[in-house]
Amino acid sequence: MKFYKLNKNVETPAYATEKSAGFDISPFLEADTKIRCYNPHNKEMFLPVRVDGSGRIYAQILPDFRALLPTGLVLDISEDKYVAINVRSSMALKYGIVLANQTAIIDEDYTNETFIMIQNTGDTPVQIFSGQRIAQCTIHNRNAEALEETSVPVDQKTDREGGLGSTGTEAIQEDAPKKKAGRPKKIVE
Repeated sequence: MKFYKLNKNVETPAYATEKSAGFDISPFLEADTKIRCYNPHNKEMFLPVRVDGSGRIYAQILPDFRALLPTGLVLDISEDKYVAINVRSSMALKYGIVLANQTAIIDEDYTNETFIMIQNTGDTPVQIFSGQRIAQCTIHNRNAEALEETSVPVDQKTDREGGLGSTGTEAIQEDAPKKKAGRPKKIVE
């Protein structure tokens, strides 16, 4: 897949190993600019991009804020393909950074800059640095089927009974430890 850099300093996307399923991408932040974000009350705001004492460029994402981070990349997605963006697992585990839309989908006909939409689910601000590998992209085959409205309800296809959440819940409930009634145990130090 081809890609175009909007700035020569944009981090080149790359697979971490020859067996990696996805290639890593990074935000491209420029000092003294602002990034678009939304606070926990869904108010649009713009957070400053700063430079730390070591000369590294970063944006500080506040708790429960969602931010749109530019990558400086335009992806040239092949015909009948799409790209999915996921946050790198270490970002979620160590820092509480997740994708605000869980998985981003980039269609083959999207030819603008790629953004990473993140959310800080933690309770402390997190600094995201320009060039930091925070997300990874995977390339998938697009299998779009024609959509057709029908005038009759959909037939039952299996012996399944119930809707959302109706499979597998009985086994979980049966295997779950039984709670004992009574008062909580007192912790003795």
